[in-house]
Order: sequence, then C-alpha cells, then structure tokens
Amino acid sequence: MNNRIIKLKKRLEKEDIVIIYNESSNPNPNFQYFSSYTNVSGYLIIPKKKPAFILTNTRDYEQAKKSGLNTYLITKEQKKNSSFVLKEMLQKKRIKFQNIGIDKENFRLLAFEKLKKELKGRYSDVSVICKQLRAIKDEEEIKSLRKTCKITDMVFSKLVNKFKFRTERQVKYFIESEIRKQGAELSFPTIAASGKNSSIPHYDDEQKLKKGFLILDFGARVNGYHSDMTRTLYLGKPSSKDRFFYDLVLKNQVSCLDEMEEGKRCSDIYDYSNKLFGDYKDFFIHNLGHGVGLQIHEYPNLAADVEDVFLEGMTFTVEPGIYFEGKFGIRIEDTVILRKGRAERLTRSQKELIIIDKN
Repeated sequence: MNNRIIKLKKRLEKEDIVIIYNESSNPNPNFQYFSSYTNVSGYLIIPKKKPAFILTNTRDYEQAKKSGLNTYLITKEQKKNSSFVLKEMLQKKRIKFQNIGIDKENFRLLAFEKLKKELKGRYSDVSVICKQLRAIKDEEEIKSLRKTCKITDMVFSKLVNKFKFRTERQVKYFIESEIRKQGAELSFPTIAASGKNSSIPHYDDEQKLKKGFLILDFGARVNGYHSDMTRTLYLGKPSSKDRFFYDLVLKNQVSCLDEMEEGKRCSDIYDYSNKLFGDYKDFFIHNLGHGVGLQIHEYPNLAADVEDVFLEGMTFTVEPGIYFEGKFGIRIEDTVILRKGRAERLTRSQKELIIIDKN
C-alpha cells in the first residue's frame, strides 16, 4: 500500500473516509502527494479501513491507473453528476461512513456543494493533517527537490557569466528561458529588481537596469516540486555602506542556518534573525521563510508567534532581507532541508557579493 496513504490513515480520528478532489486545470497538491499524479481530474477516495481508489474520466483513466491504485471510470454521460457516481461506488464497495474528511482549502466550492447533496454525513477539514504530512519529505521527493535546486544554481551561474543585460525584462527572460531549456517549469514569475526597485520585496515591473543592488528571486519546478532562491548582485561600484548592509544580511542568513536544528520552534529562529539586525530590525519587513514542496508556500512558517517546529525531512526557505523605501533592498534566500537534525542547503550558489561592472 502507498506509504503516504498509510500515514494519513494513522492520523485520522473520527473520519471514516477522506475525499480529495482534483482538476487537472487547477491541480490539488494533496491529490498529487497521495496518488503521485497531478494531471488527473476526479476524486481520490481514502476509506479508513479499505483500500484507496480513484474515480476519474475517460481522458485521464489510463494516466490514473499508473498510480497503482484501483481506478474506476466516470463516463461522458455521468460527468455532470460525478458525485452521484461516487455515491454508487461507495455503496457497491460497501464502504460505510458517517464522518467525511475533505481538504477544504483545495476543494472547489461548487464541487463541494454537489458532493454534500449526494453524500450525507458530518464533514470535517483534514487540510492541516495533509499539510503536516507533506512537510516531511520522503526520498523520492528529496530527489526531485535536489534536481530542481540544481537547475536553479545552474541558471544563476550562466546568468552571472553572461551578464550583458540592459533591462530587468532581459534578465527575467534569460532566467525563465534557461529554466525551460532544462525541461523544468517556473516556480513563480521571476523577480528582477534593480536600484531603488529592490526596496520592493514583491516587485513586478520591468524597467531599465539601474546601478546599485539587483535582487533576483526565482525558482524551477520539477515533477511538481519547487525551488526558491534569491541572490542580490551589485551593478557598478559598491560603497563601504553598501558592503556593510550586504554583509549584515549575509551574516544573518548564515547564522540562522547554523542555529536551525530539529525540535526548535520556527518562531524562535525568526526572533533570532530579527535580533541580529539590531538597529535595522524595523527594515526586515517579511517572514524569515516558508515551507516549499508541491507548493511554493507551504508548512512550516518561519514567522513570529507560530507553533511550527523544525522536524527531520522538512524543506523550507531561509530569506532574511532589509528594505529601505525608495533607496534599495537586499535579500539572500536558499531552499534548505533539515537532515540529520541540521539545515542542509539545497541551493548552493555563491552568496558572497557579486559585483557587475556597468562602466
């Protein structure tokens, strides 16, 4: 039996079945996690005491069967009332239930309303359980994460070695085209923010490259798994003040990585990062990091006042930054994994300040 499904069943309390809904046009990460497939529309049904199975359409039937789970067909004629087909299948399999678990965060409202009309019972949300299970990566997942981070590093190296760009748009285009050349997808739209634009953490414009700091935030996606890395370059000649602030962020990031270990609270590391900025902590205006995997933002959160704890096998980002409005910003980010109780960098690109001569 699928080990991930076994882990879910062990975490269930009152739920008799769990129903996970997926649309290939809007993939549900939990469907992929438990079935290993994302381009399948339909239902993944996980009874607590019987084998899990998939109910899908004619187009996706052959793909769904590759999951190794029992797979059943919703015909074209039945497609408009797939919830009724699901109800009949549960009756046919003699699966009794009163308590139904759904991952509410990923269940489309219209599909949920149709489901409730056919399946009467008490519904509960298992989204948190799914998030917590997905936070601990198995070896298959780690392999995909290492591959996507390797691609990210490779693209960054090429960019630095061929840096003859004039606009932020050209930088973004180069990064994204190189990621696609490696057979990967984009984790998210690339950020290239130069000069005073770098003071905007989620900058999304495209202007002529300006002298000063250049923040590059990008990532690749392989087999559904994301990488996320930020490097800050300098265009022109940095002043001693520029170097001071860059070193402040770099030392913060390296120190946070050194402090991370299994069992520590994520909020404690965020507080530690905040204190390291000293008089400049008010210019650290976002969280220290976030989990990364089948989603670019997932469990755990490296933020103030959260209960999340670092556990073996978690993958997440560490990204301290400071931003002086209308002047400049600096951010350094790696995707890391907790292995043998300590943080191991999966993105390994150079972090010492890279200076691009613009003269």
